[in-house]
Amino acid sequence: MKLEDLLKSEALLQLGSIGDDGSGRLRAVICVGGHRALPRDIMGKHVDEIAKMPIKYTTAPYLELIWERYFTFMVRDEGAAAFRKEEEFVGHCVRVFEKSWFLSVVPELSNGLHEIPGVREGMKHFGIYALDHIVDVLAYEAPLIRDLGHRSVEPQKA
Repeated sequence: MKLEDLLKSEALLQLGSIGDDGSGRLRAVICVGGHRALPRDIMGKHVDEIAKMPIKYTTAPYLELIWERYFTFMVRDEGAAAFRKEEEFVGHCVRVFEKSWFLSVVPELSNGLHEIPGVREGMKHFGIYALDHIVDVLAYEAPLIRDLGHRSVEPQKA
């Protein structure tokens, strides 16, 4: 999958993980579309028996976004994140911003980065809008996207 495809996609995303891999690269794992519960055979069963049955889920596609060089990233709770109407971006659940509050605060976040010719202008703001999380990434290039295939989830134990 290419970034252009992700920008066009309106599939719900779930954030699996995000972090620096120890070599200065930022890696985000996302689930596209989510897992759905499979139907259970409950006919003729007592409610106690049904309650003990594990819920099994469909597999779902996973992608890894890799930024080879990034400046910073931030993970916010989707319910508390402010949406600013003056921001300009392309994309739905994955976005590339042309104008954003995050780009505007680069001088305050950096140690003189705004004085290095060409660096601030080359900075890009990427957003991942997932269920429960919003991830903002300031990076120098678009992420590489790697298909991790379909994965399953294990039932949650109470």
